[in-house]
Amino acid sequence: RADLGPRGAVGLLAQVPEEVLHRAHALALERAELQAGTLHDAFAELPDAAPSALAALATLPDSGQAQRVGLACLALSSFSAAGRRTLLEADCRGLRTAVSVAAKRPHHPEVQAWVLALLAACAPELPAGSEGSRFAWEGVSLCASAFRFFRSAPWVLERAAHTLAVLLRARPQRAGAAAGAKNLRDVLEQAATRFSAEGGGSVVDGEAAIAVRR
Repeated sequence: RADLGPRGAVGLLAQVPEEVLHRAHALALERAELQAGTLHDAFAELPDAAPSALAALATLPDSGQAQRVGLACLALSSFSAAGRRTLLEADCRGLRTAVSVAAKRPHHPEVQAWVLALLAACAPELPAGSEGSRFAWEGVSLCASAFRFFRSAPWVLERAAHTLAVLLRARPQRAGAAAGAKNLRDVLEQAATRFSAEGGGSVVDGEAAIAVRR
């Protein structure tokens, strides 16, 4: 909202519980998977919140809360074609902004989880040139960091495993080379084994299996 200054915007964003955002993303992901391969756009009527979210990220660079919710809004908006266009136009300027924000908070689990979700949504439509290759490499690097820094946060590992699998499908050569450079095969196998033993992490198991077979 134009009438909200930085303090007012932070207060507004602080009212959005993280679990509400995670639930919304999970439901949207399920819906997208059900509609995959069809001509029906399940998110055609979803408002494009990407411009407003990008503006919030630029206006409130020192607010961890604003950065977290801004990235969450971008990830949710990226389910729509309009949202992805906003992020990928002008040589992926919007996506670059989001990744840059996450790079400044490498140990913030929510920030990293949301930028991973955003990358997973955009990966199939990354441009074919050098910019797309650069994002494929950086995306795998973010996945590698997540596996190493958030070993006790299975929900972050699930996002990382899913994003890695999507990147490997979308850009098998570039993402595969990055995964090899980051020694992710052993890391993925360890994650799959650990969460299977603990009776959870089914997404980690499934997505890790896809990646390890590459």
